[in-house]
Amino acid sequence: MFRTPFSPLLWALLVSAFSWGDFAFAGYDFEANVTARAYPIGGTLNFEGGYGFPTWGADSLESKGVFYGYLRPGYQASTAISYNSGEIYFDVFPISFFGLRVGKEWITNTKEYKDYDCDRLNCEDDFQKQYIEGRLALGYGKAFFATRFRQTDLSAATETQNFAEEVMGLEARGIGDRVEILTSALGYKIYEDWSVLFLNVYGQMDKIKGFSRMNTLNVSHRRGEYQIMLGVGEFNSPLAPREVTALFQLSWTPYHRIGFF
Repeated sequence: MFRTPFSPLLWALLVSAFSWGDFAFAGYDFEANVTARAYPIGGTLNFEGGYGFPTWGADSLESKGVFYGYLRPGYQASTAISYNSGEIYFDVFPISFFGLRVGKEWITNTKEYKDYDCDRLNCEDDFQKQYIEGRLALGYGKAFFATRFRQTDLSAATETQNFAEEVMGLEARGIGDRVEILTSALGYKIYEDWSVLFLNVYGQMDKIKGFSRMNTLNVSHRRGEYQIMLGVGEFNSPLAPREVTALFQLSWTPYHRIGFF
């Protein structure tokens, strides 16, 4: 399938931003999507679900308002045949548009990443990620803004060799490292089912100094339970020098989640 995975983390922010103004009921939610990135080349088939419990403001939730809080345990699974991951997490949102997520992800990769130097770095191994992140979504009229800051502790089963952080193209220390990723999206609903959005993603490793950046302009179209997104821009990191990139996602959402994320 794809040689390098493209994390659903980035697409989750795109989906939440493009879905600004959509109403989701409390209860069970589920989404399946296919994502791809041209550079560093990669893609995954992803499944995500959870269950939202409103903690206050049930009347506002039912009337499509924003003044309510909720808790939501969730899971996510991704595959690219040679790359497989599973994740569990817990959302705590004191108000619908601002909250925290804590989670843990387990990854197994059995092929080299095409655009990274896997002769020097450990790419084929079992990896773990533990993270905490803050999330914020704002909107006014047809304009919307969404951002999240994630701090992730990384580890590999093999500690004798530095390894590649696959999402942002950064080198991580073999005995463990920490990466911080800030993702921001600013968009506008052109029509009821069409949106445009500018996405900026900045990543920085802690122990081995280095940063990466991706900027893309994206367009989305939704029809019923389906949504397609396309984007073009540039990617630059220590492991993948600056080049043009493109993004793609096709998603199916039969059950929408509570809140904006």
